[in-house]
Order: sequence, then structure tokens, then C-alpha cells
Amino acid sequence: MASEQLYSHQLAMLDVINSLFSNTRSHLQQSINGMKANDTKEALSQLNKAISSLDEQVQGVLMIKGLPSTVITNRVNLTT
Repeated sequence: MASEQLYSHQLAMLDVINSLFSNTRSHLQQSINGMKANDTKEALSQLNKAISSLDEQVQGVLMIKGLPSTVITNRVNLTT
């Protein structure tokens, strides 16, 4: 019922935020599991996937914040 009252751009923003938190949370949890198992390679791999997931959502987050898509972000890559 509530979704019927939202505009399409508001629904798109909710989709971006949902995807952002869901994907990031999953990779961070897997990274923690890798750390607990003393699997540094897997932990770093999952952290990089979380970072990639965040990178993929930059456009949507910039839109939500009302910033132009030309804003440059720096990519971090964790290595062993």
C-alpha cells in the first residue's frame, strides 16, 4: 500500500539503498567468517567485493544526494 504512494524515483532510491546495504552486508559477513577461519586471502577477497559493490552503487547514491555523476571517487583495492 505504501509503495503505491511513492513516486518512481523514490522507489528507485529505495532500490539503490537496499542493494547497497544487502550486498555490502553479505560480503562483510563473509569477510568476517574468513578472518575467523584465519583465511586472510578469502577475507580480503570479500572486502574487495564489498568495495566493488559500493563502487557499483555510486551513481545511485550521487543521484540521491543530488550531486552530478561527474564527481570522482577513489577506488581502494586491498591486497595481501
